[in-house]
Amino acid sequence: MNIKAGLDKKVMCLMILYLVVCAAGIVMNLRQGNVQGAKMGVVALFTPWIVPVIFRLFSLHMTTEVWIIDLVFVFFASVIGSCFGGYGLPFFDKVLHFSSGFLAASAGAVIYMRLAGEPRKQSKNMHVLFLLFVFFTNLAVAVLWEFFEYFMLVAFQNDCIHHYDSGVHDSMTDMLCAFCAGLFVIGQLVRWLKNGKKGFFVNLCERFYLENRQKEE
Repeated sequence: MNIKAGLDKKVMCLMILYLVVCAAGIVMNLRQGNVQGAKMGVVALFTPWIVPVIFRLFSLHMTTEVWIIDLVFVFFASVIGSCFGGYGLPFFDKVLHFSSGFLAASAGAVIYMRLAGEPRKQSKNMHVLFLLFVFFTNLAVAVLWEFFEYFMLVAFQNDCIHHYDSGVHDSMTDMLCAFCAGLFVIGQLVRWLKNGKKGFFVNLCERFYLENRQKEE
């Protein structure tokens, strides 16, 4: 996979900035004797590649918009959150989980389009299947994120899930944040299926679908 050939200058600049800040975070944590923070910085070097690998598995082309969203989201979630202690800020964690609901639901719509074609050209029964696919994709991602946070606790003693001070409450509210954001995206998709009106996330999904279809032709 020739990743560099598929990236434009904006994405390359963001990627370089991401790596520089991440490296600075690792050095800063090491100088302060914070080994855990340095370990999380090393983990952050790999997290931007999770989405590209998943898309590669589905033979999807990463558009510029998707690369930018991926890098910006992972920057705050992994670098700022784990390496620079952002998760200690009020509501930082909840804002990220809410944002993840938008992204996961949109990704579910894109994956469905890639596998089954454009839903507006399909029957109403397929519309229901499309919306259910988006709904459960969002829930699956929310659960997997909690699994990842639990792994961070077990492997690196990084208590992202606030296990010791809130127990299951943090995980449940995190998933509820993603759930609510996913419902918003599904609302936009329902409006698009009924009358063709497109919101931001529908436009994003449609552009992604059309660009990938053109790549195949």
